[in-house]
Amino acid sequence: MKQLTQVSASLLLLCALAGMAAPGSSVTVSELLPRDHEIPGWGVYANTLLYCPKPDDFTEIYDGGFELYTDNGAMEAATQLYKGMETTAEIVIHRMKTWEQSKAFFRYWLKQRDPKSLINVPAITNDSFVAREGRTTAGYLWRGAFFVTVKVNTTGKDSERVTLAFLKLISKKVGA
Repeated sequence: MKQLTQVSASLLLLCALAGMAAPGSSVTVSELLPRDHEIPGWGVYANTLLYCPKPDDFTEIYDGGFELYTDNGAMEAATQLYKGMETTAEIVIHRMKTWEQSKAFFRYWLKQRDPKSLINVPAITNDSFVAREGRTTAGYLWRGAFFVTVKVNTTGKDSERVTLAFLKLISKKVGA
């Protein structure tokens, strides 16, 4: 009986780890984007959704530099523009080949930031950060095989709050 319990526990652990490799894999990255007014006060800009089901399509989102994403394992991407607070926000979600690539790419972006630009806001986990990038507030998140960026085109406490709200919502949708 003890051996059966150990085998069951091992199987549960393996199933859990397998689920971490590509959480939400039955959905497209575009389905993880916030819906219109899902964040109070923030609506979707009409006709701004761009969905790229394969890396060859990333030129729809990026005007150069998409190789940085494909070279780091991005397989699928979607972006959407939002309006609120008399400004705009852009969210881009990538599905990477593996969670390890997602985490490594997140760390790459974190290392690119001047530590002084990092904003001390309540973190979701150790898997996200918010920073000032010129006149923009930017949030970054890795969760499972997903890498997310949120860019709000202003700075200040309200933009920090909404950046974090977008990150939390997407993190919850991914569910890892």
